[in-house]
Amino acid sequence: LYTLIGFFAVPRIARAQLQSYVTEQLHRQVSIGEIRFNPFALDASIGGLVLREADGSPVVGFRHLYVNAQLASLWQRALVLAEVELSAPDIDVIVAQDGTLNLAKLAPESEKPTSEEPASLPRVHIQRLDIRDGRIGFTDNTRAQPFTAVVAPIKFTLTDFKTDANYENAYDFSGTTLAGEQLQWVGAFTVQPLGSSGSFRVQNLKAATIDSYAEDMLPFQLASGHASLEGNYRFAMTPAPGLEATLPLLQVRDLAIKE
Repeated sequence: LYTLIGFFAVPRIARAQLQSYVTEQLHRQVSIGEIRFNPFALDASIGGLVLREADGSPVVGFRHLYVNAQLASLWQRALVLAEVELSAPDIDVIVAQDGTLNLAKLAPESEKPTSEEPASLPRVHIQRLDIRDGRIGFTDNTRAQPFTAVVAPIKFTLTDFKTDANYENAYDFSGTTLAGEQLQWVGAFTVQPLGSSGSFRVQNLKAATIDSYAEDMLPFQLASGHASLEGNYRFAMTPAPGLEATLPLLQVRDLAIKE
């Protein structure tokens, strides 16, 4: 009975629950590939998923998701995952003309606020999380001419992740734009309280990219050139939201401007 439920019933239930949640709570469309669950190895996989707006335009998706759970979840009173692998995630970030973000609309409608204290986050421990071959598309429709950019491929690694209070989770993010601009972001973050610190590097940032986004904010046009920069940052939400950043290195080469 355990075998039949694990191999056959769990994937069907998971598919039905996910489709119901997206349709009824998010008011979106979702297409889901094959779902597998092994009740003996405690691993699960989804062979592709695409979340779409009501009009059919894609928002987020991925090619494959693999999750391996651990029996330690029982005695540690936490969700313990040995491994999480996400292949080819595809995200389209769109800023509407009124400044709203499409991803913000994916959150389910919140209930009426209560005076009760917010519930604490569940304990989660992920030994390793790997994201590879990803793509992030960005469109800003608040500009006179919509600005678009694509970062692909992206790679993100998270080791020994925990939601415990004041626990620092190490991360490593890197990506390349279609114009050959390279991004790297390394550091650590805490979930309780929410905060992060680390370093970032941007190499070969094209002047044309800056010019296409700045538009009429600059009294001149950036005709050519490229820049590289390195910096450090510290972000915290408590006791008040704050961001500190330093930029010890900024190199600009072959810059040309015109009216």
